[in-house]
Amino acid sequence: MENEQLIDFLKESGKGLWVEGNVIHAEKAFMIRSVIDWCLDQREAGTMSDGQVQVYIKMINQFVEGTVFLFWDAPGRLGVTKKSPKGQGDQE
Repeated sequence: MENEQLIDFLKESGKGLWVEGNVIHAEKAFMIRSVIDWCLDQREAGTMSDGQVQVYIKMINQFVEGTVFLFWDAPGRLGVTKKSPKGQGDQE
């Protein structure tokens, strides 16, 4: 996925991207790009199946929607936690 495609994806989702003047803010872009690159590397190496890639794509979509939080727990080890619905345990 090229950077322009990632920006288009975020624009279409209506989340995770906003424009201020001539600056594009895409706070989730780095994480999305790193997970996609990692998946493609694993797929190319033969250590990840198409089905497993689809699971990660679903997680990326949930991340963009704001229902999960993605993080790198260790190199090559993606962590995912569910976010609690607003008003249920949030400390904001």
